[in-house]
Amino acid sequence: MYLLKRGWPRGCLRMTICAVKRPSQYHAVLQVETDRGTWVLDNIQTYYRRWTRLAYYWLWRETPGSKTLWEQFRKG
Repeated sequence: MYLLKRGWPRGCLRMTICAVKRPSQYHAVLQVETDRGTWVLDNIQTYYRRWTRLAYYWLWRETPGSKTLWEQFRKG
């Protein structure tokens, strides 16, 4: 809600489900699409990072602009 109130468009914010590699458990993060790439806001990490630099196994994420449709990450 905070980012929406600050003027971020809903379409660039996507809930994402991943697995933490050690220990193996599911985790939800917020992906933020920007003109500088995709960043992740994560309550396990105390900072934000590009999503490609996190040691997570990416599983599913919201379809842009939808709270009910999810897409699965493809291997590779």
